[in-house]
Amino acid sequence: MRRFLAMMMISGLLAGAARADDDPEPAGNDVSKLVGKWEVTEFKLKGVAIPFPGDTKMLFEFNKDGTVSSEGGGLGGGAKSGKWKINARKMPRHLDLSDGNMNTAMIYKLEKDVLTIAASEGNNGKDRPKDFASADVMLVFKRVKKK
Repeated sequence: MRRFLAMMMISGLLAGAARADDDPEPAGNDVSKLVGKWEVTEFKLKGVAIPFPGDTKMLFEFNKDGTVSSEGGGLGGGAKSGKWKINARKMPRHLDLSDGNMNTAMIYKLEKDVLTIAASEGNNGKDRPKDFASADVMLVFKRVKKK
C-alpha cells in the first residue's frame, strides 16, 4: 500500500507553479540544462527510500516550450503532462510544475546529469520546502542519454 501511495505522489508531482509572481527569467542556462528526458532513480518520502516495484521505470521529459510529460511508474494512469517553470536566481532554486488543475512549488538542484527535486506535502503543494533536508518528498533523476 505504501508503494502505491508513493507512486501516486510521484504522479501528483506533475502539478506546479504556485506563485506566478516570481521572476520567470532563469539565471544562467539552467533551462537548457533541464531540457531532455530524465529517469527517476530514487524516491524518498519523509526521508525513507521507497523502491519501485520490479523493473518499473518513471520518466519525465522537460521541453524547451515549458511543457513537461511523464510516463511509466506502474500507475495504470498512462502518461501525464503539464507545464514547468524555474527561477534559478532563488536559493535554493525554484521549480514550479502545473497540470492545469494543481500547482506544486518545489526546489531543485542540478549537478551534471543528476537532477534532484524536493517538495512539501502540505497545503496542496503550494508550500515550497526551504531546503532539501526539510522536504517531505525527494526525487533524484538521472539524465537519459540519447542513443
